Amino acid sequence: MLSSRIYLIIISMRTRGKKRHLYVVAGAMLFILMFLFPGRMGKEIVSLQELITPSEPTVIKSEPVAEKTTENIEPTIPPEKLLTVPFVLQAPFGIWDPLHEDACEEASILTIIHFFAKDKSVTKEKMESEIQELVAWEEEHSYGPSITLDDLGKIGQAFYKLSGYRVIPVSSTEDMKKEIAKGNPVIVPAAGKILPNPNFQNGGPNYHMLVVKGYTQTEFITNDPGTRKGEGFVYTYDGLFNAIHDWNSNNILNGEKAILVFEK
Repeated sequence: MLSSRIYLIIISMRTRGKKRHLYVVAGAMLFILMFLFPGRMGKEIVSLQELITPSEPTVIKSEPVAEKTTENIEPTIPPEKLLTVPFVLQAPFGIWDPLHEDACEEASILTIIHFFAKDKSVTKEKMESEIQELVAWEEEHSYGPSITLDDLGKIGQAFYKLSGYRVIPVSSTEDMKKEIAKGNPVIVPAAGKILPNPNFQNGGPNYHMLVVKGYTQTEFITNDPGTRKGEGFVYTYDGLFNAIHDWNSNNILNGEKAILVFEK
């Protein structure tokens, strides 16, 4: 073939040390061949050019593809959420003696226990019996009438055999909504005197606990055990958040802003 002949001529010239004449001879040969073989020169010229000036290989750089991951992705918080949580009153029969006046912590944890058990309602008799039993156990284990979130978490593990608990510092209402959006009702400690609940007597308790089970775009929906009207009682975001303080024996207003979430 014509291209094979040209190739042999070029190789022969290279081996004889005449590389400097390569381009001149090749150009002359192409000029002559274009007149002698015009129909074949298209492909032959391309072949000859590849022999004389081989092209550099094309390098295609590919960007690394980022792997999809679900780690550290915050769950979407819906605008509204409401969990089905039973109501437990701290004074089921309306007897507000010293035991029942301080039974908001016990009523709050019992609310969570019956939520885990998927009880839709709890009788007054059952509420009273369970509160009395838990208070007696706490007294035997040297717990006072007012306890911190961490104390209540430990009680949940020891008495109810719950797998764990989290005391979560809160800096905004979003911290509470995140937990509820996950399906976790939260126990909230509060300075009762500044908690805006008109159903409290004598200005409300010094220290109080309640359960938040949902929220709207402007309010928290609670089960507040401190009043018989506490089922589904709503607090504005600021009204509840400003009152959040964990137990502090010196000054309740110095108590940490935190919430308690139990693991089943």
